[in-house]
Amino acid sequence: LFEGAEQRVGPGAFRFRAKDDAPLPFHPVQARGRDEQLLCDGRPQPALTVAWTTEPDNRGQLFERMAEHCAEHLGRLLTSAAGFYTSGLQALLRPADLAILVRDRHEAAAVKSALERRNIPSVYLSDRSHLLDSAETPDILLWLQSVAHPRNPRLLRAALGTSTLGFSLAELEQWARSETAFEEILNFWMELHHCWQRQGVLSMLQRLLHHFFLPARWLQEKDGERRLTQVLHLAEFLQRTSAHLEGPEALIQWLIHELQTPTSSPEELRLESDADRVRIITIHKAKGLEFPVVYLPFATCFKPQPEAEEKRLQEDIRLLYVALTRAQHALWIGVSPFKYKTSGPLFSASALGWLLGATPGAPAEELLPLLQETWKSLPEVHFTEASLPLSVTGFIPPPAPALRPASLVTGPFDRAWAIHSFSSLTRSLAFVLPDSPTAQQNSPLPGTSPRHRFPRGAWAGKFLHEQLAWAAERRFTFDTDPTLNLQLHQRCLRQGWETHAADLEQWLQEIALTPIAPSGVALRALPHTFQEMEFWFPLQPTHTEELDDFCQTRFWPGHPRPPLTARTLKGLMMGFADLVFLWEDRFWVLDYKSNALGENDAAYTRTALEQAVLTHRYEVQLALYLLALHRLLKVRLGSTYIPRQHLGGGIDLFLRGIQGPERGSLLLESPHEWIETLDALLTPAFPGISS
Repeated sequence: LFEGAEQRVGPGAFRFRAKDDAPLPFHPVQARGRDEQLLCDGRPQPALTVAWTTEPDNRGQLFERMAEHCAEHLGRLLTSAAGFYTSGLQALLRPADLAILVRDRHEAAAVKSALERRNIPSVYLSDRSHLLDSAETPDILLWLQSVAHPRNPRLLRAALGTSTLGFSLAELEQWARSETAFEEILNFWMELHHCWQRQGVLSMLQRLLHHFFLPARWLQEKDGERRLTQVLHLAEFLQRTSAHLEGPEALIQWLIHELQTPTSSPEELRLESDADRVRIITIHKAKGLEFPVVYLPFATCFKPQPEAEEKRLQEDIRLLYVALTRAQHALWIGVSPFKYKTSGPLFSASALGWLLGATPGAPAEELLPLLQETWKSLPEVHFTEASLPLSVTGFIPPPAPALRPASLVTGPFDRAWAIHSFSSLTRSLAFVLPDSPTAQQNSPLPGTSPRHRFPRGAWAGKFLHEQLAWAAERRFTFDTDPTLNLQLHQRCLRQGWETHAADLEQWLQEIALTPIAPSGVALRALPHTFQEMEFWFPLQPTHTEELDDFCQTRFWPGHPRPPLTARTLKGLMMGFADLVFLWEDRFWVLDYKSNALGENDAAYTRTALEQAVLTHRYEVQLALYLLALHRLLKVRLGSTYIPRQHLGGGIDLFLRGIQGPERGSLLLESPHEWIETLDALLTPAFPGISS
């Protein structure tokens, strides 16, 4: 091909010759050849296959025609038991032995789509897409936002509903309706939150992926490996970025900014594994490389440049030379007259047309004679017409090699060790609780006061607790800070509770001014408070029956209540106390309860409050919170700590009953009488370490 162009009168094969001056002469090179030979069904594979058509296709039609013929020829070659032979079979032809050379991502997309229709695995090795432009990035942003604020139900719902997680509607409905299921997913999100804080965003995302078995699920799907690669790449990129930022919120704000700034990130997508895949690669990137079999489906395709046509043609000739010299055994090229937009056939203006000596403006019918004239003396060249429609030959990948048996770990595992919480202790309550979503469906109660009109159920309770924690951080100053009410309305609007904003504002103001027993001081007036006290403390192996017996003996003895979930407590106990406050030099724990016990204030009698506490086993919850506070004070105050002097007690504040007979408060008093006994029951013994 190039020898013929070089011998013709004119500027030479590469169009650099001027009269007798040839600054870039073409010197033929005789290849040494290879020891092995590519055989297909026992016959040598043609060194060159030319798929031709005289149809003047435009760019889109050319893409469809040649991509389909390229993929079909490639698929039949893979299914024909082709292999490399010397004196005998050395190796079968595999997808990784084949390369398709293209000019840009549009040509790559056309052949990749044709290969996918035949179930032929492929990878585009020249993908320059940006990492943050991937479809998974917005979903991961929602994951990060929800893990950073794990007690925000709206963010959690948004994260669970992402297509990347891929949960079914039935699973999402289960989390929405079942308080127990929601508590479990909420506890896991809290674990992710702590994992992020302590080990970084990469560890957190890896834990999320494996908890829901996402890698195994994705790898069973089409393009699943691509998705897994992108998610892991993004997780590593976020980990590197977080090293230069201050905390999770800064990382989230950075990612939001990057997504709003097109192509602002220099990070390119990482390729999925190219093991045993057909490689699609640009001609530029193929320089210096060789492949056993090469396909060049768009050999005559180009984009005219009227302002620099000579320079364009010279560059196309050089690229064509690169493309035609990458094959070790066999080359397949697609040749078409090709027209650009509304023009006539432009074959003569292509690099291949110039090398073949096509007359400028030559009709499409001259294409085949030119091809045959150039290679007529070479039996290794095979011509085939690229006509449509074309059959589709499906490819069945060979079975993967058997894996070696997994190594057996013989070390001991303490399978009883776990992280426990109050929710895990009450998971098996064998009846529908009065305030469960199953019974009330998050519906509002009739009534005239905001606290009775406000919806009930798990989602409403979580939202209310979040606003109380936010208000407590601002010391409930609704009456002195006019911006606080505006901020509350904005929070309601962002989380979809705008229709209840006015009721919530009035209700929070009432809560802030309600005297809390036994102090008689309102939350607004408490001088020292600590919101959402998080705790983790070790447990010695103790069966829940022992803890249950202790609580039934100490708190409201003789009153019936459901048993705790039967299990052995070993590992860590964790939780969050809504509010810890100091009053008269004693520390108290207060827990908010949004349970609806009736339709008006009169329903919140002491008997009703006690029944709700025992039904839900809130006395166990308060006892654990007080134990956590007791252990903290022992560490902070040291030898000066005296439970009778410093530990006040626990309070369950039923928020809907703050105007009722008991002002919504139920006390767990005199902890100094039993806290040491409970501490001894649950505290593990560490040799050489004091409690």
